[in-house]
Amino acid sequence: MVQGWVSYEAIDAVAAESGVTGVGLPTYGMTNIGDYTTAGDGILNCDELRDVTDKDGTGIKVGVISNGIVHWEEVIASGDLPSQITYSSLGSYDEGTGMLEIIHDIAPGAELYFVPADTSAHMVGAINYLEAQGVDVIVDDLTFYIGQTATTTEPYFTDGPSSSVASTAREAVGEGIVYVTCPGNWQQPYDGYYHYYLKAHWQGDYSDGGSGWNDFDTSGSVDTGNGFYVYNGATVYVLLQWSDPWPGSSNDYDLYLYNSALTSPYASSTIRQTGSQYPWELITWTNNAGSSQLVNLRVKKYSGSARELECLVYSNLSSSLQFTTGDSLASQQAVEEVITSAAIDAADAPEYDTIEPFSSWGPSTIYTDLGNNQVSEERESLDVSGIDGVHTKIGNVQGGIYFGDPFYGTSASAPHIGGIAALLLDIDDTLSPSEVADLINGNAVDLLASGYDTTSGWGRADAIATISAAVGEPDLDPSKDTGASNSDDLTKLDNSSADKKLQFTVSGTVAGTTVTLFADGTEIGSTAGNGGSVSILTDGTHDLADGGRSIKARQSETGKLPSVASSPLTVTVDTLAPSVSGTPSVNDEATHRLRVASLEFAFNEDVSADSAALEIYRYDGVGWNELTSWQEESTFTQPQANKARWEMDDEEVDGSLRVKLLSGELDDLAGNPLSDGTDYTHEFLFFRGDFDLDDDVDADDIDLLFRAVYNGNAPVGT
Repeated sequence: MVQGWVSYEAIDAVAAESGVTGVGLPTYGMTNIGDYTTAGDGILNCDELRDVTDKDGTGIKVGVISNGIVHWEEVIASGDLPSQITYSSLGSYDEGTGMLEIIHDIAPGAELYFVPADTSAHMVGAINYLEAQGVDVIVDDLTFYIGQTATTTEPYFTDGPSSSVASTAREAVGEGIVYVTCPGNWQQPYDGYYHYYLKAHWQGDYSDGGSGWNDFDTSGSVDTGNGFYVYNGATVYVLLQWSDPWPGSSNDYDLYLYNSALTSPYASSTIRQTGSQYPWELITWTNNAGSSQLVNLRVKKYSGSARELECLVYSNLSSSLQFTTGDSLASQQAVEEVITSAAIDAADAPEYDTIEPFSSWGPSTIYTDLGNNQVSEERESLDVSGIDGVHTKIGNVQGGIYFGDPFYGTSASAPHIGGIAALLLDIDDTLSPSEVADLINGNAVDLLASGYDTTSGWGRADAIATISAAVGEPDLDPSKDTGASNSDDLTKLDNSSADKKLQFTVSGTVAGTTVTLFADGTEIGSTAGNGGSVSILTDGTHDLADGGRSIKARQSETGKLPSVASSPLTVTVDTLAPSVSGTPSVNDEATHRLRVASLEFAFNEDVSADSAALEIYRYDGVGWNELTSWQEESTFTQPQANKARWEMDDEEVDGSLRVKLLSGELDDLAGNPLSDGTDYTHEFLFFRGDFDLDDDVDADDIDLLFRAVYNGNAPVGT
């Protein structure tokens, strides 16, 4: 397909060129604004997802294709749009402005892009433009179902050639872009009212109701006219396609608009299909009768075999068809990789479970063999339901002269889903388009028939349900909380081997999930959730460095993103043994007045002296003798957390002493023994007594003692 501009005088010459199968006006895109309203950010729990994850779409690029953003700058001051939007051109009107506002509401950190599209060829170019801009998400609200010629119309029963909108959308998804579209507003049932911009649809296998006229009534009665009212002065477009090759139809069907009595036609389309033409007929008719007219859509098989038929009606003011059906999604809406969103009216509170009456239904009947075998598949092309009826700033600027408010139609529902996609990609930018679609569809709130249905898809989108439930802060098991206390989150276990594993309790799990522990972002263990609290033993392979380690837990439910991390538990790992710092101090004369044998040890870290033990020896001039009775009378105190004081108040204690502080009998607060197995020995002189008998212990006594020790050659430490 080629679209371009050509002068009226040159049309015949172009049509005569080799390879040209038809010349006509292009298909102009129809936006899908309807008659009804929404507040989807809260209804779809997008606000909750932002709050829980602290993600807002930052770094994600979202592009919109619609009619225009002509007055977008008039909503910047209020904050309804950012000051920077990248666009190819402003287009016409402001439906694109409304769509961008919705996306900005849901993913305020996302970068926004816009490109307008008037025709199907423009649409293909718009998709390619956004792909070149590097967008992550595309949202469109255009359908190209009714063209002035077959060559400018999107086929209903096939995805079309490589140049079609459907094929281009699929290629964009293949390049990693999440593609979201609306199904259109083609489902309006007959309700006895006139509707502006009415869109209606009927599809079914050809059934001869007599004289070749198709029977539209599937209830058992016969009705060869599908009636609807056209307001005086209104124009109606009626299009027919059938399941033949595109092009290459040898089955000839004709399209008519008849009067109410089915006696005379108002208009007809009777293109001959003889084997090379498109399976396509179009009527454009304006009611100039001076009053509203009841007209009947009629289809007649002129020649050939029975085929599946599809009729669409578009009018600026008419009622809907007497007979309507689903299966009204085609083109990019029918592509499996594209997310297509139905609409729910926000006024449907509090259940939000009723699909808008105009919101198009699935499935999509797509033929894999359009020849005599007539092989088709039904695609579950309608994916999920969003919200319409959103109040927008552009709908209220200068009293709404630029755009209607509230914003109704599936054109409003699609950008809600696009905004959710942006949030998910901000949470995890490695997600593929299919994974994003699975998260949105698989976690939707089921609305109608259990599971999938062709009216709501998988149900109403629920942004917060795409992420697993968070769990509680991990709690270190007391048996792994080593040292003096089993509740201070201090341990000598570092997960470096099987005998140094840690164990934690995690609450708030969901049955069947996987609960995973992380230390400073590194996975160290996991287990299955059980609906309550679980115990997780670490893997014994990831060595935790000494110091404060941040322990968090995440929960992963099937079909959901992992939960946000729990609140952190800081566990201090200490694998180093304590050691004596410097030289122990002997006696504190100001405190003890040389009456108590005392030795104070300082350590390189805080210790626990509760179980400290030592051996005491005294030199008798020949050798060192252990004094067990003195040891039994010894006591340890801690004047400071990193010190231990040995004291013994015994009148017999004096002379040259050796004190051995035993390793394994004094630990740091994590339970690591002193000096990693090395005893610490210290020798010193201690005396008590009045050696010169002057009733006072003073320097003279010390001098006498030193001279006595020196003359006796006793070993002296300090």
